[in-house]
Amino acid sequence: MGRLLGPELISAGIPKGMSASIIAASGSLGIIIPPSTIFIVYGVTMNVSPVDLNLAGLIPGLICMICLLLWVSYLTRYIEPSAGFRAFSFQRLITAGFKAYLGVIAVAIIFSGLYFGWFSATEAAGVAALYCLLAGLLVTRKITFRNLPGIMRQSAALMGIIGPLVVFSIQFQQIIGVMGVVGPMQEWFIALGTDISPVVAVMLMMLLILLVGSITESVAVVLILGPVLAPVAAALGIDPVHWGVIFVFGTSIGFVTPPYGLNLFIVSAVMNVPYEEIIRSVWRLLLPLLAAWILVAALPGFTQLMIGP
Repeated sequence: MGRLLGPELISAGIPKGMSASIIAASGSLGIIIPPSTIFIVYGVTMNVSPVDLNLAGLIPGLICMICLLLWVSYLTRYIEPSAGFRAFSFQRLITAGFKAYLGVIAVAIIFSGLYFGWFSATEAAGVAALYCLLAGLLVTRKITFRNLPGIMRQSAALMGIIGPLVVFSIQFQQIIGVMGVVGPMQEWFIALGTDISPVVAVMLMMLLILLVGSITESVAVVLILGPVLAPVAAALGIDPVHWGVIFVFGTSIGFVTPPYGLNLFIVSAVMNVPYEEIIRSVWRLLLPLLAAWILVAALPGFTQLMIGP
């Protein structure tokens, strides 16, 4: 998305740092709106139905998307004046949709393969990459064999950024396990919710998810904090599916929370924008994400609309 939408935002007059921050923040929606691999990881780890978690995440994901749309429109109201709905055209939408048929097929391959069990999430990425390579070589002819070494070098450079961050997350998870802090932490949160208020306990657990998510990778957050906080939430009377959505929602914000913010490193690499420049802009994009997260946590009905009571 950084390579596709970044130049469009910059050409519209939006500063590079803000453009990269918008794309990074929007990328966090990918693990809330189904299908979500993180929901599957959480569901398997905590023995909660991944199907229910994915369905329950749809409405919260749409709420988060609306909050981001409204906030970004407000931030860019003087930079990029819009004609509003007058500029909308069904004919142009349909025409653009047909032109993007190759991308639609790629998405269909990934979704159908995951839903029917033809391949795992990692294998889906490989199948989609192979499909895109063949489409670029044989259909659009925008890729030539001469371009392949450069494409490989760019991919290797991006993985060189992501790899050490994931390794650090795994090491952090192992350190937490060795220190033996799980039991005392659970007892403290339960006592806090019982003696003071469940609301205070939930707010502190959400803060903990945000803090850990800002320094480690999302799957590691699930493996580190999931088994710690889920029993506490159950003891406080919170529905397991609702808490699962709250938990995963918090990890998605960790994707754009400094200093770790995996999405921030990725957009910095693919858009060639200094990391420090993104940091200066991303704080404003955290506001709608946090507002939507608190709203979903406070109103369990949003997670029950798609799965029923």
